[in-house]
Amino acid sequence: MKSIAISAIILLSSICLYGAGPLRVAFVGDPQVDNGTELEYARKSIYSELRKRTDIDFAVFLGDLVNDNTGLLCPTVQTLDSLPFPWFSVPGNHDRDVYKEKGRIRDLYSYTATVGAPDTSFVRNGIRFILMNNVRHSGKSEYEGGFTQKGKDFIKGVLKDTPSKQPIVFATHIPLSWSKGLDSLTTMLRSHSRIIFVGGHTHSVSRHSIERQGQIPVHEIIAGAACGSWWRGEKGPDGIPSALQNCGAPRGYFIADFKKSGKYRLEYKVIGSDEAPVSAYISKDSLLYVNIFGGSTEGRTTVRIKDSRRHPAMEALRTEAVAPEVTRTIESNKALTREERRARRDEFTPLRKIPSPHIWTVRYCMEIPENTFVEIRYRDRNMKIHTTVPLRNL
Repeated sequence: MKSIAISAIILLSSICLYGAGPLRVAFVGDPQVDNGTELEYARKSIYSELRKRTDIDFAVFLGDLVNDNTGLLCPTVQTLDSLPFPWFSVPGNHDRDVYKEKGRIRDLYSYTATVGAPDTSFVRNGIRFILMNNVRHSGKSEYEGGFTQKGKDFIKGVLKDTPSKQPIVFATHIPLSWSKGLDSLTTMLRSHSRIIFVGGHTHSVSRHSIERQGQIPVHEIIAGAACGSWWRGEKGPDGIPSALQNCGAPRGYFIADFKKSGKYRLEYKVIGSDEAPVSAYISKDSLLYVNIFGGSTEGRTTVRIKDSRRHPAMEALRTEAVAPEVTRTIESNKALTREERRARRDEFTPLRKIPSPHIWTVRYCMEIPENTFVEIRYRDRNMKIHTTVPLRNL
């Protein structure tokens, strides 16, 4: 399998220098399968959906293909090789081998032998992609986010061959804003202005800017997890757990449409659904919550109660609040008896009341009737949504 992965990299690198026109890339975080059952969940959901897509040029998997069970790397690679487009991966902290010997440090022996090199770079349609392992051993904990000296030397070598105005997509498992040594990386990138960071690891979705002194900020995309909250939660009609993420976003992935200039448009795609990545809830005191699953902290949202002249469009404010979906799930779990919890423990989604980065709110001065639809317009520099969704009670 290693030879196949490396051959794909060499082939893509050889043709990318001559690529032109638009480029569509899927960024997929953390399938993180722990056993055969979860591998089937992944095959029937994220991998099945991607296999049916003929509009994608290639996919980048953002680490944690497996969950400490490296024996599942081979069947995972076999599944990925069935996709109708090339794929690439960066290793995650759970893609490393686990050893029984006391004191033996986890490594990427199986990953390298099965998937391929942990660091790679190529150019496609004028865009430089840098895919790096940023999971390193730490004496204080099992791992930390950061680059080894070997990794830093690799980055420096790549950047020497990358013109300062060439767009760069820098993909790692642990988000670079979570990693140690971010300042040293931004120093290495100081001559480059068109940069995007993409990561996984957090099992939540986020988009924000990383400031650089005297330079253009870097847009960071944290793609969430294809396994959601570790394949937990109530099962849907397809038999797959809902596994809601702690930001309130369903399991999903990002699609990025790049132009040769480096400009791009983003879409957060909910796995198994063609509906817009938006939800709307209203509390008993008439506070309306809008969750834009792939929204940026810099985005703007307006809402309008559908088919009502009394309710003009109103601008919502981004609010540090727990996602309504998370609140409802936690309260539903609390309502169960001890016996019910014991019988349904596999259906519990491990959620906490943590503010979501993509919630907008607006307060109404009158009661909104049930079965109401809300028109939502969302916009930021790289994403635009205009949709109508049902308003649910919180």
